[in-house]
Amino acid sequence: MGITEPSLRQFIDEQIASGRHATADEVLESALRYYRDALAEQNEHDAMVRREAERGIAAVAAGDFVLIEDREQLLALMQCRLGELEQIELAAGRAVKA
Repeated sequence: MGITEPSLRQFIDEQIASGRHATADEVLESALRYYRDALAEQNEHDAMVRREAERGIAAVAAGDFVLIEDREQLLALMQCRLGELEQIELAAGRAVKA
């Protein structure tokens, strides 16, 4: 397998010259491992986003949502929810830090 892109070839040569890798194959294997891991992480993220989107769609379909019409209403709801969380944390013996 040949690398024809000049900047990639230069990168491979630099990695070998630095002693990080002994051969071009080692550089490519390392790069492919990173790429494989990045794709797996992206797939996990995409699956989580799909799950959360499905939960949100189901909640809306079930009428389980609050329509926020302005900033003040949003802030009031957030303060209420924070208060609820603080009560839960206090009951569990932990304090919530804002």
